[in-house]
Order: sequence, then structure tokens, then C-alpha cells
Amino acid sequence: LWADPEWPNKAAADHPEDIRPCIRCNEGCLERTFFNYKAITCAVNPVVSREGELKIAPAPVKKKVAVVGAGTAGMETARVLALRGHDVTIYEEKDKKGGLLHEAAAPEFKADIRPFMQYQITALEKLGVPVVQKKATAADLEGYDAVVCATGSLPHIPGVEKPIAVDCLSAINGAKPVGKKVVVIGGGLVGTETALDLAENGHSVTLVEMLPKIMKDVAVTDFLAYSERIAKTDMRILTETRLEEVLDNGARVSAKKGEETIEADTVILALGLKAEQGLYNELA
Repeated sequence: LWADPEWPNKAAADHPEDIRPCIRCNEGCLERTFFNYKAITCAVNPVVSREGELKIAPAPVKKKVAVVGAGTAGMETARVLALRGHDVTIYEEKDKKGGLLHEAAAPEFKADIRPFMQYQITALEKLGVPVVQKKATAADLEGYDAVVCATGSLPHIPGVEKPIAVDCLSAINGAKPVGKKVVVIGGGLVGTETALDLAENGHSVTLVEMLPKIMKDVAVTDFLAYSERIAKTDMRILTETRLEEVLDNGARVSAKKGEETIEADTVILALGLKAEQGLYNELA
């Protein structure tokens, strides 16, 4: 109901496709109980707790707007713009909408994200927002009153060109094959989820993190849930350990006790994402 207070009305009207689904992230609802009961927020509903100030109202001036990128941010932007009466067109270079939600929803334990992605796609279709499949250039965007750049992020992989090395997104979405023995470099949320998904599907996984613990900045509820799942696997976790070199047959890492070479078929790099701002900078 926090994700969509109109849930009962939409269900009664037999429009389940219009219900904005909860993705079970717990970050703005359950998580708040760990931090002095802050006001409720919701990852998929920015209006919750702010109903009096955030309302979708008709725009005083109708504009022709381009939204570049059909990820979750681009789709939500286009939805609100269309509801306000603007003439909106989305540009998306891939042949599908959803952006990184596809990777986020790939593991079975992240399946709750899939209905949300479909909700966003359906909302755009029902509003009649056109999607142009191409990588937008500055020339394509001439004639628009405004352009919203929602071009997302790309994996940050500094200086690694070995065939054995695979970025985390390519590993989790199946774009590149992953061998039986795997080393995942980076124990943030993305790296941990990738490692856990592989471990639960029969891979031998070592997770390497240079900080004292993995999942440093995730919600308490996420940490507890993932720790419980990890404990049921044979995943090896090395904290306070740094990647020194990606080898042809694995990875060389170092810790306080010295260096170690970990043999692997695939080294997955989950070293964070870097904003893709090329088009924005050009337009600015």
C-alpha cells in the first residue's frame, strides 16, 4: 500500500497491470526502524509521506521533450511528463526497455523487481509514449524544447583487458560465459549478489573485498538476508584483501598475511559503476 495506495481501487477496477508493485527492498519502510523511526519513504513511490506537496498536475506550458534512456529513471520521467501533458519521446539504443533492471532482476532471489519493470513498461504503452530504438545523438535531439538524459551507468573496469576478466553486468545477464571456478572482485551489493547467484547455481566462488566486511553500505535487512543465504553455500569470502593482478588463470590478491594466487576460469569485476555522461556533456 505504500508502494501504491490506490492498490484496492485498481484491483477492484480489474486493472492489476496499473498497480505499482512493491519490490521488497525494505529500505524506506522496515529499514527506518533501525534508525530512530525516520519518516517512511519508498523506492518506487516518491509521494509516500509527501502527499501534500508532490502531486502530478497539468503543466502550464506543453513542451516537446526527449528522454534519452529507457531504464527505470527514464521510464518514470517519461511517465510523469506524459501525465502532465507534455509530448514525450524516448530514445533507447537497446531493443528492450528496463535498463539495468534486467540485471538487477536476473537472480531468482531478486524476482520481485520483474513485476515493477513490467509495470513501468506497461504504463508507457498505455500512455502511448513512443520509443525510438537508436543511440541518440545531438542531431537527433534538435527541435525539442527540453532533453532529459537518463543514460545510466557502465561498469568501471580500470586497465583490465585479459580474456578471463568479465564485468559484473555481462556475467549476470549472460552476455559473456562464466566458468565453473569464479573469483568475484568487489564485495559491495552488486558483487555479493553476483557471487551468491553463481554459488547457488553450482559455481565454485571466491568473493574478494578490500574492506573489513562485505556489503558495507546495504540495508540491515539485506545484510541479514544475504548472510543467511551465503551461509548455506560453499562461497569463500576474503575481506581486507586487494586485487593485485588478473592472471590468465585466475587472480593474484594480497592481504596482511601476504599474497595468494586464486585459480579461476573467470574473474568477475564488480568495482562499481560510472555514470555515462557523454551525451549530457555534449548537449550542455
